[in-house]
Amino acid sequence: MSRSEDQQLEPLKNKLTRPVREALADVRTIEIVLNPPKPGEIMGRVLVERLGEPGMRDLCRMDSTTAQTLLQQVAGCHGRVINEKEPLMSCGL
Repeated sequence: MSRSEDQQLEPLKNKLTRPVREALADVRTIEIVLNPPKPGEIMGRVLVERLGEPGMRDLCRMDSTTAQTLLQQVAGCHGRVINEKEPLMSCGL
């Protein structure tokens, strides 16, 4: 990640929930995944995979508006697009 990308992402990290910030700071974290809300639900699930722990575990919940805004901002910092046509993104934060 370039210094410019890192500078752009730093303010976004402050908007994340405490559990997500802590997972980002944990050297055992392999992956953080945001799953959209199920039909009829407002909150999506944030999951974390950590080295030495089996599978993905629930980390917290995030409302779809916040999730969409944050994902679009992160994608933009990396010169990428995330939308219904391209719903997956892999990048460093």
